[in-house]
Amino acid sequence: MPLYFFGLKKKEKEEEAEVDERLLGRTKEILSSYGKLSNSVLIDTVRITEGLLDRTGLSDIDRTLWGAEFPRADAEEVAVDKENLNAVLKCIKRFYHCLATMDAELTPLNYRMQELLEHRGNNFANYGNDEIAVFRKAAKCSEEIRRILLIDILDDKGKLTDKAREKAEQLLDE
Repeated sequence: MPLYFFGLKKKEKEEEAEVDERLLGRTKEILSSYGKLSNSVLIDTVRITEGLLDRTGLSDIDRTLWGAEFPRADAEEVAVDKENLNAVLKCIKRFYHCLATMDAELTPLNYRMQELLEHRGNNFANYGNDEIAVFRKAAKCSEEIRRILLIDILDDKGKLTDKAREKAEQLLDE
């Protein structure tokens, strides 16, 4: 066999390793971004919602979630396995998109609830069904955001957890 074939195979392996390294870097970057999202503005939005709901006595939210710690995805824990990296990337992107969408939906609901509480008070006898529906919709959205944030993405070996994989597939189906 001519010598140049060995050189080509070595070059292909080096290129594959380089691609894997970039994929790992991108995965860590996205995990880090997701961690920042889940521990910043989004949490504030959910807490505002829950505070407003508490004022009404209408809260359907499980109070045990209030003080729960949110998972902080440690990008350094990712197992360097191309299949795992791709699965983690897909999962995070689905979670990120879903959470950003729900946050965009929840923020105007918070403004509407604040407005209703200021003008109508806490007596729901004065509220119409469509106005009460605003509070219920906000509670439901807030609960779903918390459920997603509480899902561990990586296990202790750096692999995508089954729970995260299942939730990401469910989000894709919806």
